[in-house]
Amino acid sequence: MLGEAKRTRKWRRSGLLKNQGPQYDTYNKHNFSISLVPADLGGTTVFPGVFRGMSSLAITGTLTLNALGDPNAVFIFQAGSTLTSASGSAMTLLGGAQASNIFWQVGSSATLGTSSQLSGHILALTSITLTTGAVVDGGLYARNGAVTLDRSTAGIPEPSVLLMLAGCCAFPLLSRKR
Repeated sequence: MLGEAKRTRKWRRSGLLKNQGPQYDTYNKHNFSISLVPADLGGTTVFPGVFRGMSSLAITGTLTLNALGDPNAVFIFQAGSTLTSASGSAMTLLGGAQASNIFWQVGSSATLGTSSQLSGHILALTSITLTTGAVVDGGLYARNGAVTLDRSTAGIPEPSVLLMLAGCCAFPLLSRKR
């Protein structure tokens, strides 16, 4: 199980966000660390945290996210270049995991295969493509290119606070309530 992987690097702020109120306190409380993950996440189970693939990330089967009973648990996946999901791949959310607390930070482009299912917000530097029948329970955000949907479905889960992780800081981008 990937959530049990050795934590490779602690992210502690030394004064940069000091005395910045609740945002800093929340960040400090969670004390995020980064776990390096294999390129293919299919068939694995992960627990809350930050997961980095040094180059590409792929999902070729079922990826299971287990929040361990915490509905506020956050999962952040960082792909150095691309994110791809194979046709028919899926995600299973257990233990109170919420799609609104899952983030995919992609260094270039994301492509979801035919009839694949993904939970969470995709933030891609270049582009995002959902092929026929792909479903995303989350937002699609491409900075420098297009978001292409080919008879696919995407929706922002409730409630949602989207964070873009840029360097050392987090910037709130979207808060949506019905």
